[in-house]
Parts: sequence; structure tokens; C-alpha cells
Amino acid sequence: MGRKCALFFDILLVLAAAAVCVYTFALQKRIAYFAAIVAVCGTVAFLVRDLWALKNGK
Repeated sequence: MGRKCALFFDILLVLAAAAVCVYTFALQKRIAYFAAIVAVCGTVAFLVRDLWALKNGK
């Protein structure tokens, strides 16, 4: 059950990072926008890692 909870948490992190990315885009702050894009990419990487581990049964 722990892996499924981690997957749920990763999905929440991706949604939160995407919301921050949209918010910073609306503010038109270039540095904050790039930081938000990096955050989205990082959280998607964690999500893919957990999906891969769930698929392989680890």
C-alpha cells in the first residue's frame, strides 16, 4: 500500500507544481516561470519513477 500512497502523493505534487507554473506565467516573471518549469519536470520524474517501480512490482 505504501507504493500506491507514494504514487498519489506524486500526482498531487505534479498538480501543485503545474498550478504554480500557471500562476507564475500569469505574473509574467521570467525567472519564477523557469523555476516552476524545473519543478514540474522534477515532480514528473518522481511520478515516472514510482510508476516504473509499481509496474515492476518493487
